[in-house]
Amino acid sequence: MAYSLASRIERAVKKSGLKTVWVPGWKSRGRGTMGSIQTVTLHHTATPRSLRKTAEYPTYNVVKDGRPGLPGPLAQLGLGRTGVVYVFAAGVSNHAGKSRSTSMTNSRAIGIEAEGAMEAWPKEQYDAYLRLVRALIDEFNLPESRALRHAETASPPGRKNDASFSGPTFRKRLKSTRLGGTTPTAPAPKPTLEGIFGMTKRIASTHTAKQVAAKGTTKHLQIGKDQFTIASGPAWVSASVKVDIENLPVGETCYLVIGEAFYAKGKPTTLGRELATMEVIGTPGTTTATVTAPPWQLFKDWKGKNPRLRAFIKSAPRDLTISNVSVQGARD
Repeated sequence: MAYSLASRIERAVKKSGLKTVWVPGWKSRGRGTMGSIQTVTLHHTATPRSLRKTAEYPTYNVVKDGRPGLPGPLAQLGLGRTGVVYVFAAGVSNHAGKSRSTSMTNSRAIGIEAEGAMEAWPKEQYDAYLRLVRALIDEFNLPESRALRHAETASPPGRKNDASFSGPTFRKRLKSTRLGGTTPTAPAPKPTLEGIFGMTKRIASTHTAKQVAAKGTTKHLQIGKDQFTIASGPAWVSASVKVDIENLPVGETCYLVIGEAFYAKGKPTTLGRELATMEVIGTPGTTTATVTAPPWQLFKDWKGKNPRLRAFIKSAPRDLTISNVSVQGARD
């Protein structure tokens, strides 16, 4: 029996004007009936490069049937590298996982699994993504703001990183996408080490003054004059921190950490999630250590707190002297 959403998905996909593969049985495929549609969630498949060379949509069977521990379908729609749409399901699909809001969960969100990973997006695929999402939000009477990357809907923040392009840029282009006419002609984004997720603004600071990390405590490292925060949200950010450590006995350890610190007015700023942790082993003389955090999305507000990216020294075996704190990174 066909799910009630089938006719609306069919109408939206046809309105997009894109070449389409209607996967046999799609109208009755799903894990239950969808509720009111409140979000369109943008994914990428993270398919290995070796497989991407063999087919236009090599994850066809995985999206349709699922994988060990996660039964299919894994999205209602797929999008191939040349912009072909694959219609897999009209019922609930297992694509959202734990989400920040009920409006972003499997029963409220249509999922699109676009073939690709952390690499340049072919222009024809990126333009097709815009057209497909435009058709969906028009059909379900949603604003552009409800077209969200999985990274923007997943809980806790940072649990997912797809799709690998800037959400704000995508939504800006979505506003000027009109069906039956032309799609914005600006080239698709080309992720690089620095430009992934739209991170094009450099972060750089050096703080040479000495500071003390007391024994057994978690020390928030000062990275500039009266400055402790590498970046605050909302932003995608990635950073490396290098420090010199004195008084760390040879063979003993402490930890250099880049983490998400939570600030709430009237309360002490606390270390939340550790994004990157480096075990530092003492050497003769001054010990130099570097830690690098992967791309991370900071939200402006998370459960009444303001997330900030900071560097820390943890578990000092004795009072340590920290100096020459150097930060290099990028943000959007």
